[in-house]
Amino acid sequence: MHLLTRNSLAVPLSIVFICALFSLPAINYFSLRDEILYGIQKRELPLTSDNIYPALQQDFIRPKLIAEPMIHYLRQHQQYRPADPQMQLHLFPA
Repeated sequence: MHLLTRNSLAVPLSIVFICALFSLPAINYFSLRDEILYGIQKRELPLTSDNIYPALQQDFIRPKLIAEPMIHYLRQHQQYRPADPQMQLHLFPA
């Protein structure tokens, strides 16, 4: 009689564990799939001016920030160049 009660409890527990074994990965898969789709649709996919403008602005501002000091240096170099050619070669070698 004792053996029969143990087996009768083992069968439902085995069924519960087998269902959990297959259902938990499935639930995890569907929840992650929905989260990834939501992220793609809301953050990555929309090509609006809010997304495009900062990227383009960053691509244009970076070279401008580099070019402005170079232009300033070249203008100063051109403006304050010495009149004497020998002095010019001494201060600004080629």
